[in-house]
Amino acid sequence: MSYRGYDHLREDFDSLARESGEYAPICQEVKDLPESFDPRGWLRIENQGSWPSCGGHALSSVMEVVNYFATGGSVIQLSRMFAWVESQRIYGTPSPRDGITIDAAVKVSKKLGLPLEETVPYQVGDWKADYDESVYMEASKYRTLHSYAMKSYEDCLDFLRGGIGAIIIGIPWQFKRSAWHAVAYCGFLKDGTLLGPNSWGEDWGNDKGWFEHDKKTVERYLGTSGVVMFGISDMAAPKVRPYPWQERFFG
Repeated sequence: MSYRGYDHLREDFDSLARESGEYAPICQEVKDLPESFDPRGWLRIENQGSWPSCGGHALSSVMEVVNYFATGGSVIQLSRMFAWVESQRIYGTPSPRDGITIDAAVKVSKKLGLPLEETVPYQVGDWKADYDESVYMEASKYRTLHSYAMKSYEDCLDFLRGGIGAIIIGIPWQFKRSAWHAVAYCGFLKDGTLLGPNSWGEDWGNDKGWFEHDKKTVERYLGTSGVVMFGISDMAAPKVRPYPWQERFFG
């Protein structure tokens, strides 16, 4: 198998383009924006195990950050399993052996949303791909509204810095064309490094499951054929969200 959860060979680039708008940075002239946004204290690192479910993990992480922005700091865990299964269903019959496309994940975020993790827990060994109507009703509470094509490092940093949403990406992991992977950009540091949760458990990497991509790395990925990066937002149109979110809602 040439991928472990992101099926780049089936990616529908035309559909992604139709589903999404082009993003133009809007934060340059805005004051009082955060120097960094680090979700490592609350965004969970999970482990997909030997299953090709990284796309579901990436989508749930993105939508948990979107919810955090939208609610001013509410921390929830959304269903990785539902994200994986329903993204597969967009184009066929769900299977524990298959990955997903970013196009399908974007569609699920906007058309269905995701239920809570406790409602549809990650249980691959007990594969279940049919859900009650109540599950879809719960998922609809967390739907997003729009997606945007990230064409540059500046797009990605601006999108996160403005609290507009988070970014799902499909890339050849460590630039190895035989190992495509779906992950997410969910935060950034003061030096502009982008932060992402991987889905291989807290023992992976040197920071309990998180990876860091600097500007050079992001630009190299964007210059690689087949790579996709799409920002997902609860907003109908990009708008810088008032910051700091915690003080605004709970101060």
